[in-house]
Amino acid sequence: MAPIDADISWHNEVSNSNAAAYDPAQRSPSRLADLYTTVTEASLTNPWAVLDSIRPEMSDSDRAYLDRRPGLAAVIAESHADVGEHGYWGRVDDAIAAITPWGFDPQEIESPVFLLQGSDDPWTPQQHFEWHMSHIPDPRTIGPMPGVGHIGTTEFMLPLYTGLKQNALEILSGS
Repeated sequence: MAPIDADISWHNEVSNSNAAAYDPAQRSPSRLADLYTTVTEASLTNPWAVLDSIRPEMSDSDRAYLDRRPGLAAVIAESHADVGEHGYWGRVDDAIAAITPWGFDPQEIESPVFLLQGSDDPWTPQQHFEWHMSHIPDPRTIGPMPGVGHIGTTEFMLPLYTGLKQNALEILSGS
């Protein structure tokens, strides 16, 4: 997501769940905690609860992607339960970070930045991707990928992670 003070219509085309989580009126940690308490408790009782609750907001391509990959759906569901075991503050911190100014100029980023965007992403609208492309120097971009949603971008992330791991191993070994 672009920073809250970006020169875009920040909430335009954002899913209902993201609009609620990132609503500037929810900036207080206690209000965000109230929002995420229900999510956290549900994920501890039923790890599939979070995934089931966002399924209606998913793009058709994301639903089809998960239907073809039940193992990935299970990993996502279990990860929500794992997060829930440690409380809701990680989710609150993410929401606060998304709705407060970043405190640095993205034009000053010197490290490589990879941007991925699916054309059917209901949680991160394309205008956020475009904002990043125009404000981060020399970003490596994949997208917007036609017919790919938010979750579907995971298929394109694995080669990136593999490459990053290889680069890190080379640096650590001194080669």
